[in-house]
Amino acid sequence: MSKSGKCVYCLNWSSNLTHDHIISRKWYPNTTPSTVEKWTVPACNECNHRYGVIEQELLIKMGLCMSSGNPKSSGIAQIALNSLDPSRARDERDRTARMKLRKRILGDIITIRDSISSGFLPNFGPQDGVDYGDHYRMIKIPADLLEELGQKFVRGLTYKLENARFITQMQSIEIYFAEDQKVKWVSNLIKNAGTKVCRGEGIEIERAVGDLERVGALYRITIWGRWTIYAAILPKE
Repeated sequence: MSKSGKCVYCLNWSSNLTHDHIISRKWYPNTTPSTVEKWTVPACNECNHRYGVIEQELLIKMGLCMSSGNPKSSGIAQIALNSLDPSRARDERDRTARMKLRKRILGDIITIRDSISSGFLPNFGPQDGVDYGDHYRMIKIPADLLEELGQKFVRGLTYKLENARFITQMQSIEIYFAEDQKVKWVSNLIKNAGTKVCRGEGIEIERAVGDLERVGALYRITIWGRWTIYAAILPKE
């Protein structure tokens, strides 16, 4: 794709738009049917590259937390591990980059020997039914990257599902990460007043949309059956 137009994400005009996947192709578990279209939207080179870096970082860090036996995240953990494997490098430059990335990711892993109850991304704390012995490991995930990717998803999905509609400067996007039972009224509102779109087992999108300029919209996006993003599009006034 090479044409002029407005970038879905930054809203700037570009003379060389690209196709950007709303949700990276690597994020789809290997249980995803081949018939599922991996949606794309028009984006400038700068946004495409910036979000690609964020997606790679979060895919590795969150992918390392995924279960290989869950069909909703099947293959995701292996993709994360492969990304850190120098033996899979294409050339020496790629090998060096993988070794640096591996060292940095390992530096963000913390071993916990005492019980703690806060600081976890919802649904990513110690899991029920798992014997961790006398310790377990955590990986640090920057909150700003989670926020940015949530914003990207909402902008891209709104464009795709709302007939090429942009979220403009007259609207704001608020991103929330919460356990479902703690925001049950919001979940029920989206479920009762909205629609659900599944992109295979690993990606579910629920949304309740009003007049975007006057009322706004609510989203509940679930990735790999584990990471839940709540979002609200609101008129700024």
